Amino acid sequence: MGVNFAGVPQLHIRGEGGTRVTLRHAEMTDSTGRIDQRNINMHLRPRNPRDVIQMDIYHLKGTGKETFVPDFTYHGFRYIEMTSDKKIDLSTITMEGLRMHSLVDKAGSFKSSNPLLNQIFDICSNSYLSNLFGIPTDCPTREKMAGWPMALWCRKQVCSAITRAASMPNG
Repeated sequence: MGVNFAGVPQLHIRGEGGTRVTLRHAEMTDSTGRIDQRNINMHLRPRNPRDVIQMDIYHLKGTGKETFVPDFTYHGFRYIEMTSDKKIDLSTITMEGLRMHSLVDKAGSFKSSNPLLNQIFDICSNSYLSNLFGIPTDCPTREKMAGWPMALWCRKQVCSAITRAASMPNG
């Protein structure tokens, strides 16, 4: 997808009814180009295959072109690995990433003559927004329920400069 962000995939696909399509999301790849979730698993320490996170499963209906967008979730990712239990014609598949975050108004911007500083600001803004889903979170890849308490105070300082998130608590 080009850059790490928080969101969901939008998959357009055709295939035989009942085909199980699995999408696994990651922020990095290994030396062979496969997704690498070590940065997530080191915190979660999965004990069995059912402990996998950052994964969506879709069963094809087989009624022509289908669109799948997972509900009630989001992931932190740059890469998506798609597998299926039956053959699928790759020419029938398109996928895009849909960025997601809480709706906040932009409060300011930063632009300098130094391209590196501009890039750092853009990266920080993307990181902040990717971790803003109702409450600030620490990491969109693994933590969805509650942010780290100190992060709340720190992010309030940062978000005040980037967005108009008036509803953030005065921590």
